[in-house]
Amino acid sequence: MSQLIFTPEEKQIAKLKKEKAKKSKGKKIGRPKGSKKKKDKNEPLAPTFRLLDEQLTKLKSVLKFQIKYFVGDGK
Repeated sequence: MSQLIFTPEEKQIAKLKKEKAKKSKGKKIGRPKGSKKKKDKNEPLAPTFRLLDEQLTKLKSVLKFQIKYFVGDGK
């Protein structure tokens, strides 16, 4: 991974694009205040989460105690 360093010309171009966008729209940018992301409840789980769910279900049936919390690491 490396840091992206902009040249003075690139900074000027970015600044002009930003000013042009502000002038042209007139609307506020971003999600309206109070709105929330709606998630489809029928959407299937990602394959990694499905696998993890299956493994935890099998583990619950074998254990004699209840799992209250689970912390997963992306590594």
